[in-house]
Amino acid sequence: MKKCIYFAIVATCFCQCSPDFEELSIDSLLTRSVIESEEVATDYEIVSDIVTVKLKPSVRTLRSDVKTLNNNDLGYIDLSVPEGVEVEDYIAQLKESGEFESVEFNTLGEYYLFPNDLYSNEWFFEEIDLYSAWDITTGSSNIKVAVIDSGVNVTHPDLGTGLDGYGNVDQSLGWNYLAQNNSMTYIGEHGTAVAGVIAAKTNNGSLRGISGIAGGNRGRGVTIIPYCIGLDAPNSAYVDDAILDAVDKGARVINMSFGVGQNSAITSAINYALSQNVVVVCASGNDNVYGVGQAVVYPASLLDVVAVGNMGKNMNRYHDSNYGSALDVVAPGEDIMSTNVSGGYSPVGGTSIAAPVVSGIVALMLSVNPNLSAENVNDIIKETAQRIPTVESGRTIQYTPKVNGSWNNYMGHGLVNAYAAVQAAMPNQSVSGGHIFSSQTGVYDGQAVLLSYDQSPRGGNWNYAYQWQMRIYNNCA
Repeated sequence: MKKCIYFAIVATCFCQCSPDFEELSIDSLLTRSVIESEEVATDYEIVSDIVTVKLKPSVRTLRSDVKTLNNNDLGYIDLSVPEGVEVEDYIAQLKESGEFESVEFNTLGEYYLFPNDLYSNEWFFEEIDLYSAWDITTGSSNIKVAVIDSGVNVTHPDLGTGLDGYGNVDQSLGWNYLAQNNSMTYIGEHGTAVAGVIAAKTNNGSLRGISGIAGGNRGRGVTIIPYCIGLDAPNSAYVDDAILDAVDKGARVINMSFGVGQNSAITSAINYALSQNVVVVCASGNDNVYGVGQAVVYPASLLDVVAVGNMGKNMNRYHDSNYGSALDVVAPGEDIMSTNVSGGYSPVGGTSIAAPVVSGIVALMLSVNPNLSAENVNDIIKETAQRIPTVESGRTIQYTPKVNGSWNNYMGHGLVNAYAAVQAAMPNQSVSGGHIFSSQTGVYDGQAVLLSYDQSPRGGNWNYAYQWQMRIYNNCA
């Protein structure tokens, strides 16, 4: 059953301003250093019928004997491998021509979700203090979240328009790269589960399903833009195009719950998205199956994206969740109920599910303050995370100082905190040294006043004891 949400209404005056976007040249999107120094996994199946190239600046047009499938604004072109030609041989031929700045394989990557038959629905809401965050916002439809995945079931009653008369998925904005249209008829299971974690409807009439992180309250929540880049595995040839399309469609958050082989076209597209103030959230990977210590996968391994690991119900890193120097935070990803392609619900887990928990929180933050930059959001997510105890192989792992607060190899900056993040995102607030400071003007006893509070962590967790200080001013402008 869905939990009813009651709102406290606070009148606030906001000063609207346009965020400053970073100006980057096309070339700088490729040359900018964005990869963590740690090696990333590259053991993926090669796509045999598509290669991606970029012409040298001195070459104006493609040679006539190649077949173009797609090209994008960053100069990357997808070419069809001729029938009867091995992809390795074709890449060698293209490189030998001397016409191309880059010639790259594409890969069939991996979605990081696993099924699980034992679950307790919404167990993690209290762990990330989501109910308190919902007292502030349940998500604005003005905030668009791109789910670049296996497509989304737009007819699911807890996602699309149903008997309740509204939906949280805008099919018209999305794209299916397999069908080359915006149809979501033939899709995979994975993307629907991811979308449900972010934006399944909350308190929508008699439907007793699940509640998404930013699914609204008896009305629209954030808007999902659905993309299909592969049913059972993500095809890296489509990832860069989907990213650029999502930016063009106004996405403020891009969720990518998969890993693929490292690719300069994807790196450039992500850098472009970041330069346009789009927050990119990625799954760290589920490759640590045998406990041998698998590094964070690409593209989560890139700098400036939010790399998310999986925290289990025991409040520690889930055993197969990848970790290392690129990890930013962890989020719940075990025994989570979400929407499925059949129109019902299934228990799922993995870093593929932990990542959309963070994407949902980011969407809540932008709902209360759309003027936040991608860098602001990234900083707040890390700085407000809960530094929960970390135990690996019976040893307690300490957090050590790092930019944006203490960090360790297994949990990053810790477990995300929805309430603390949304509070810090609100206008006129800032985070400094683990404290959240806030102030606003008001009227008390007929006089203009400034109200402020200092919200600080105690014992590694956030306690919300508000200490309001009142200062009376003769003239509050």
